Amino acid sequence: MKEVSKLDLLIELLKAGQVPLLVGPAGIGKTAIVYEIGGKLNMPVIEIPLQLTEPEDFLGLPQIIDGQTKFTRPDWFPISPAIIFLDEFNRANPRILGSLLK
Repeated sequence: MKEVSKLDLLIELLKAGQVPLLVGPAGIGKTAIVYEIGGKLNMPVIEIPLQLTEPEDFLGLPQIIDGQTKFTRPDWFPISPAIIFLDEFNRANPRILGSLLK
C-alpha cells in the first residue's frame, strides 16, 4: 500500500470539500503548508489574520435594496476558486468566530 504524505492528505481533504484545521506551535510551517497547497492546486491563497478583523469583514456591509436588507460581498472574497486561509484562529475575537459560523 502506498504511503500518503500529510500534504497529499490535506489536498485530498480540500478536494473533497472538507476544511482542515492546522494546529501547532508558532514557527512550525503551518502558513508555508497552506501556500504550498495553493501552489500545487494552482489556486491563490487569501490570508486573513483573524485577530485584525471585524464581523463586517466577513458579512459585508448592509444595503437596503427594494425594501430588503442585503449584504454586499466583501472586497477580498474571491470570485474564482481560491484558498481562504483564516490565520490565528485561536486569537480571534469571539464576535468574529460567531460571524464565521453564519
